[in-house]
Amino acid sequence: MMDRVTFEANGATLRPYEDYGVLMVSHDAPPPTPKLYRVTLDGMDGDVDMSEWAGEIRFNSRAVTVALRDLGPSGLAAVTQFLHGRQCKITFSNDPDWYYLGRCDSAQGSTRKRVTNQTFVFTCQPYKLAHIPTLRKLNPTVGGVTTVLQAARKSVIPQITLTAACDLSYDGNSYSLTAGTHTVPTFIITDAPKVLTATGSGELTLKWQDGVL
Repeated sequence: MMDRVTFEANGATLRPYEDYGVLMVSHDAPPPTPKLYRVTLDGMDGDVDMSEWAGEIRFNSRAVTVALRDLGPSGLAAVTQFLHGRQCKITFSNDPDWYYLGRCDSAQGSTRKRVTNQTFVFTCQPYKLAHIPTLRKLNPTVGGVTTVLQAARKSVIPQITLTAACDLSYDGNSYSLTAGTHTVPTFIITDAPKVLTATGSGELTLKWQDGVL
């Protein structure tokens, strides 16, 4: 079965093959390059690598390229009209659980013997993102409940929803939260497993969107 691509932009969805019979010839999404920061000091061998000065390595934007082909110009013209200059979600059929998010910077093509080829280049976020968010539900009791939290490669700050007041202990920090929905900037889930302890009553739900390279 041939690979296909789906684009989402401006609240609409475009499926080039299903909508216009436009084929995807190829696609490329190489890993993003890390943001490296090295300092050279006189009298010292090598360099001081400070790339993780903020706690973890960061990455540059990544280029995602999609090459499409049509037996006439009309289908690709409609695809170009939909994509060019817009920020899009890009999902490939061989990797349906994840999408790339980026803007279509370039749309270049040519026509020969009624066959039109067009290459679209997107500048995307470094991580591809999960279509379905991760949910973790706990029922804290007076004695407390403990679980291990671990995200994919991308560090995330979860949305924390409580049906009753609850005390949380996580990664050396303590939080006393009331019923409702909270986003706590210091509550960061990484790809290293860490223990969460919750004490209280009601239901605790953590929700986040995983990202991988």
